[in-house]
Amino acid sequence: MKKIILVLAFACSLQWICAANGDSYYFQRAEEAYNNNEFDECLRFCQEGVSTNPRDGKCWAVIAEIYSKQRYGRYGEALEAADKALSVLGKKETYWRAFTHCIRGDVFYKIGDLKASKQAYREGVALQPDNTKFLYSLADVCVGLQEYDEALGYYQRMVDISPRMVYVYGDMAMAHYLAGNREEAQRYADLTNALSSGENCITSRSEERRVGKECRS
Repeated sequence: MKKIILVLAFACSLQWICAANGDSYYFQRAEEAYNNNEFDECLRFCQEGVSTNPRDGKCWAVIAEIYSKQRYGRYGEALEAADKALSVLGKKETYWRAFTHCIRGDVFYKIGDLKASKQAYREGVALQPDNTKFLYSLADVCVGLQEYDEALGYYQRMVDISPRMVYVYGDMAMAHYLAGNREEAQRYADLTNALSSGENCITSRSEERRVGKECRS
């Protein structure tokens, strides 16, 4: 009996600590599972979280992400979860609001609605203008819409923020090429090759994740 009481007391104290940090117990457990690539377990904790507290915006946001990105492809449910997240996340939770808008952008991109995708990503970037992950996704959508000048503006902002991301110069070369700017395309291609030999350069998105430049894949 004493053991059961101690376990319950520990669980309650853990939930209190998580609440004091601004994150629910279920969200923290979900993040732990996510970081271990245990997405089914992450989803389960988030679902328990919103069942316990329907205003747990972070759990709703992660549910949206998992449905959209992590092998599920349940896009309707992803949009529903994203909308619920945006309806309860506070104005000061800027990153999570931006993140949720960008999940909506990811869903619309995957179902082929590039205009809606661009609008969602723009809303995310408006909240987090220096987030290179969000900028990159927005630029990619602009390329898909053949809006190359706008895409190049976002790429330029990325390298202004982090010059180490050499792979972005390669994307700039491609955008210039698609826009018919052959000389600029060649210039950025040459720049990419020249910079790629640098010791401190990030030459791919996977490498960017590896060195910790992104909080999510």
